[in-house]
Amino acid sequence: MPVHRLFALLQCIPRLPDAISPRYLAQRVSDRFEIDAYLPIEVSADTAKKRMQRDLAHLQQLLGPEVLHCDRTQRQRPLYALDADLVLPGQDPDLAVIWQTLSQLGALAAPPVVVNDAERRTKRAARHLTSAQGHWQDKVRLRSRLWLPEPPEIDRTVLRTVQQALFEDRQLLLGYMPRGTSEAKTYGYLHPLMLLIRDGVVYLVARHEQTVKQFALHRMCSVEVLPDPCHRHAFHPDEWLAAHADPGDEPGLLRWVLRVSDDLADHLCEQPVGTSDQWSECDASGRRTLITQMPYSERLVWWLLGLGANIEVTEPVEVRDAMRQRLEQTLSHYQADAAR
Repeated sequence: MPVHRLFALLQCIPRLPDAISPRYLAQRVSDRFEIDAYLPIEVSADTAKKRMQRDLAHLQQLLGPEVLHCDRTQRQRPLYALDADLVLPGQDPDLAVIWQTLSQLGALAAPPVVVNDAERRTKRAARHLTSAQGHWQDKVRLRSRLWLPEPPEIDRTVLRTVQQALFEDRQLLLGYMPRGTSEAKTYGYLHPLMLLIRDGVVYLVARHEQTVKQFALHRMCSVEVLPDPCHRHAFHPDEWLAAHADPGDEPGLLRWVLRVSDDLADHLCEQPVGTSDQWSECDASGRRTLITQMPYSERLVWWLLGLGANIEVTEPVEVRDAMRQRLEQTLSHYQADAAR
């Protein structure tokens, strides 16, 4: 058997404690690597088993029993199982699908070294993909029912440089255009701590002169990686997010009482709103009452306002009053139309 076929065979061998028949293993090799007639259809079961065992024995001799372990206690199964980590040259087609999905959906959240490797490996492995694997990227899409403005465009070089500095824990020299200004400001010896992707806008959370700040990547005019190491000083992303990322959020749970239209209630029953949703039956007005526990946040209020007449906040009373004032201010912009 040619060496490249031995590597193909090795990539198709399952790990302990799985086991599959030699004919199924041969079919897996053929499907994944387009190697036809590894075991011809006319070969008997006994001949197929002997041929597979011979190839496996060859692999075990090449790699050693500590890498490829053959279990000889099973009767009607090929006597093998992969029992060690091994980095192989080439590319497993199953992993190629993962690389494709990563490059399509998660490039912002991965370091550039991973994204570059994903693009390279996907191109290399494309010829090994089955029809189903090759079309998987056409079968998955992410969509939100929330309307958001188009995210601002980010210079690709800026993004890669920031990601590289984060990955290598090195400081940055940043040229930045703050909102509402016409002149760029320079930030030297910036310690990058985290990328924050919020509502489509990408921010760099970084420490500058002992203060942690947020810098929108689309407002960066220039960025340079410095040789100086980045000092994180016990920075904890989740703790920082809870305290600083969203102004107007308040820690702790509040008791919420909401009156919800029957149609909206059907959707929300499938998607829990808070930590302990309790629904009433539909009342005479066609509404159901939801009692739950949630922390207060501006995003939650925006969501409630966006649902319009389909939802009414009964408690907390302070939130109800604040929402009424907002709605009255909004209505005042349209009152002149009612007089026409």
